[in-house]
Amino acid sequence: MIHLYSALGNIIVLFPALPPLKKHTAIIKALLSKAYFDQIIYYERTNKQCNTIIQNRDGSYAQQCGNGLRALAHHLRQPRLDIVINNNAYLALQEDGCYWVDMGAPSFVKQLNDLFEVSLGNNHIISLSPTREDLIKQWSQTHNISFVQQVTQNTFKIKTYERGCGWTACCASASTAASIALYKLSPQHIWHALHDEGTLNIHKQNRQWLQTGPVEHQKIICRTEDI
Repeated sequence: MIHLYSALGNIIVLFPALPPLKKHTAIIKALLSKAYFDQIIYYERTNKQCNTIIQNRDGSYAQQCGNGLRALAHHLRQPRLDIVINNNAYLALQEDGCYWVDMGAPSFVKQLNDLFEVSLGNNHIISLSPTREDLIKQWSQTHNISFVQQVTQNTFKIKTYERGCGWTACCASASTAASIALYKLSPQHIWHALHDEGTLNIHKQNRQWLQTGPVEHQKIICRTEDI
């Protein structure tokens, strides 16, 4: 069965197979006729791990999707799940009824005035100024662009224009990247990212960054054989 999940308004499709790449465009068209979504997580379980491919609504591919990985861990109901994206492994852990995803450590963090460029699987531009259309035009083909407003010492509001999707209700990798950028200015180990539909919690543990937040099953879209 193909399932639809919501993570603070970020709509995720879980597709239980790794079909050939040549079929992906047709799958997107078929699924869009049945439901709105931001990303598809194609997955295949083995004894030790879960292999995945992440595709955006426009057909492009993503290197990370923190909300999607939480949705997948919730769906498979494993207390510990190793999830592999393009040979990079991420750990999802269940703790007190919540799923945490270890997003790893950033490959690099660069500061340019009030902008930060952060690589965390996906590439991110974090702006500490209000929404700027010029940044979206400049970076949206290669990066997720987020506009961040710090509210308290370790709480911030965030809006993200996501590569391959456009404006999204919530992007967990962007929220983690924003926490990493803000950490450079104020080294807090716990951050709270405020979205219209709720809060993501992000923790720094040693060099790693972990995130958690709500995930809700929406519906079964259809069977794989119907696509």
